[in-house]
Amino acid sequence: MRTITYDEIRGLVRLEEVIAPVRESFKSYSRGGANIPPVQHLEMPQRQKGALHIKTGHVEPFDFCLVKVASTFPENTRQVPPKPSINGAIMIFSALDGEPLAVLEDRAYITQLRTAAAGAVGAQALARAGAETLAIFGSGAQARLQTDAILHVCSGIRRVLAWGRTPANVRRFAEELRASRPDLTVEEKADAEEAARPADILVTATYANEPIVRGEWLREGVLVIAMGADSNYKREIDPEAILRAD
Repeated sequence: MRTITYDEIRGLVRLEEVIAPVRESFKSYSRGGANIPPVQHLEMPQRQKGALHIKTGHVEPFDFCLVKVASTFPENTRQVPPKPSINGAIMIFSALDGEPLAVLEDRAYITQLRTAAAGAVGAQALARAGAETLAIFGSGAQARLQTDAILHVCSGIRRVLAWGRTPANVRRFAEELRASRPDLTVEEKADAEEAARPADILVTATYANEPIVRGEWLREGVLVIAMGADSNYKREIDPEAILRAD
């Protein structure tokens, strides 16, 4: 059985290369070609609000299947020195005889790319024609990956509005984006409503437990991609936003 290290994975896999396979996987799932049982969650709110997420799956016609265990410990970023808030590993088995084939020392890198690619697939399919303004709620790794992935598929985006609960992190996010994409107008917003109202696409990539986006702020036709609420106790958008959805 082979072990593929984190550094090897980083050298082999690029965000822009993940988007098309994720799109095809969604198509396969909709056609019944993917066997993906419900996710198993081990939530530990008394342990730094930590959680384990266990996912398994097999997609035809591939001769392998996998198990992924991802952890989320949002309080890790507050440690000194800070630690990654997401971690994990993937184990691959033969779908022919069940033999273990490989362990991927993922450290959530593939997880992060897949999540960002899913946002890009959604944006490409569902964003309004001529979308120009992207609002990003959050300032961590997933917020940046979502931004890069959506910019890759929505070439009309000209303006990015950044909001987060930690101003210093939002400032760093905005400065890094300006440096890498000087063609964009990147604005830091101190007020969430001010960031949400002009958006054609609004992405939330946070650990929020209470709504940070209110339906009354959303203009007609905006696409909301809410990525952060992956546990029962997480919540990024309010009921009105859901009720207004098409």
